[in-house]
Amino acid sequence: MGRRRRRSSYESSTLSSTSDSSKISLPERPKRARTAWTYFIKDKTSDYKEEFPKMAERSKQMSKDWRAMSAKKKEKYENLAEKDTKRYKKEMKKYNVIAEDFWNFRQKLARRRS
Repeated sequence: MGRRRRRSSYESSTLSSTSDSSKISLPERPKRARTAWTYFIKDKTSDYKEEFPKMAERSKQMSKDWRAMSAKKKEKYENLAEKDTKRYKKEMKKYNVIAEDFWNFRQKLARRRS
């Protein structure tokens, strides 16, 4: 008889047909935090669309306006970005705990199977 190729722990847990471990998967990573610039773009794109129908023109004008904007006006977007950064860090802490538990569980299953 020929030699059978041994599956990796990832393959064995995701490809096994009847075991409950194949149904366990790692949740999606949290979305990264947005920057002040991305909040500005989201807020102002609709305002610029009529005047600058082409994306290239619109983004050039938006970046010029962003650079010319005072710190006081940028503060609104920077506060939103700071709040989103806190959200991201909080969600990543939870995710890292879940991910660590997940990988420990997977290693335990792999040891049992071998």
